[in-house]
Amino acid sequence: MAIFKKNIWLIFYVLALSAALFFLIISYFKWQNTYLKYQTSQENIVELMANATHSVFDTQERLMDILGVTIQTDQHYLNDPQGIEKHVSSLLQNPDVLAFGVTTPEGDFIYGSSHKDPTKIPNIAKQRDSHASFAEALSYETMFLDEPIFRQRFKNGRCRFVKRFVTNKDVLFL
Repeated sequence: MAIFKKNIWLIFYVLALSAALFFLIISYFKWQNTYLKYQTSQENIVELMANATHSVFDTQERLMDILGVTIQTDQHYLNDPQGIEKHVSSLLQNPDVLAFGVTTPEGDFIYGSSHKDPTKIPNIAKQRDSHASFAEALSYETMFLDEPIFRQRFKNGRCRFVKRFVTNKDVLFL
């Protein structure tokens, strides 16, 4: 008992230091476990969003493929551009799709869902904000996502999906 009275503060310091060290080690492992859990959760969310985005783009491209092939085989679009509307109606039912257009390689619209008379829609190749991306679209074989355009007066942005189809007479852009 005399040894305890003599070294009581030493025993207290050793126990306090041991308890503090023990709690630091336990806290570190708990933090590491929580960190890994949240890191895995974030990686899963990112992967889920990447797969969903890829799925949306893949669906849009397949739908544009179907529309392009249908428009290619239906040669009435040269004489009656509004005939394209029956092919496009399923695409326009999606609330994320604001408009749909078919242009020539020169940028003149053959069909535009936002206007009944496509000749009154401005030439997309001559517009300042779309000239470079339209020229780039001439080189792509697959669908690509055009650069986003933000309209200040509408307070929103938009992004175009562009797909090129080659017919026997000309090139169509959807």
